[in-house]
Amino acid sequence: DMMTANGVEERPTMQKVFWGCTQGIASVALLLAADEDKPQATLDAVKAIPIILGLPFTFLVFGMCQSLVLVCKEDAGEIPMERKHFRHFIYNLVLPSYVSIVAPFVYAGQIAAKVWEGHVVTYTIGFAAMWVCMIVFLCLGAADTAFLSLAAAVYFVFAFAIGGLRTAVRMKLGISGDMISDVVAGCFAFPWAIGQMAVEEFTYEKKEHSDIKL
Repeated sequence: DMMTANGVEERPTMQKVFWGCTQGIASVALLLAADEDKPQATLDAVKAIPIILGLPFTFLVFGMCQSLVLVCKEDAGEIPMERKHFRHFIYNLVLPSYVSIVAPFVYAGQIAAKVWEGHVVTYTIGFAAMWVCMIVFLCLGAADTAFLSLAAAVYFVFAFAIGGLRTAVRMKLGISGDMISDVVAGCFAFPWAIGQMAVEEFTYEKKEHSDIKL
C-alpha cells in the first residue's frame, strides 16, 4: 500500500480499501481452492507464482542494466551520444519479425547473403536445416526426453548464429552496440532481431558509413 503511494504515510482511503479488498479476495480464493486432502497444494501453487511472474521481469532487468552501462559510458565520454542505431527498436512490429516467428530462415538467409556475400539459397538452407532439426527433436521429445536436450542445443546454435549475424550487420553498417547484446538478442528475441536487421538499407549504408570504426 505504501509502495504504490510513493512512500506517503497518509495514503488515500480508496487505496486502502482497494488493497484490503484485494488481499481479502485472494485469501478467500485460496481457502476455496484448497483441497481437504491436500491443503498444502494451494500454498505450493502460490509459491510458484512469484517465480513465473518474475521471469519476464528478469529480461527487463537485463535491458535496464545495459541501458545503465551505456549511460555511464556516455557520461564518461567513452562513446559518443550521437551515434548510429538500428532503424527500429529490437521489439518491433515490422512484417519480417512476424514471419521469423515460424520461418526465421527466410529473412536470415537474405540478410546473411547481403552481409557475408554468397548465394541466398545456401544461407537459407543452412538456417532452415538448423530450424527443422530443432523442431524434429522437439517432436521426438514426446517419445524420449533426451531429444529435448538435443533440441535445446540446436536452438542455441541457431541463436548464436543469429547473434553473429547481427554483429556482422552492425559492423557493416557502422551501428553501435556490442557482441553480448547481439547474442542475447539472438537467444531471447531472435524473430524481432531478424526483423530489425531485415528492414535495414544495405544498398547505400555501406558506402555512407564505410569509414566508421567500432
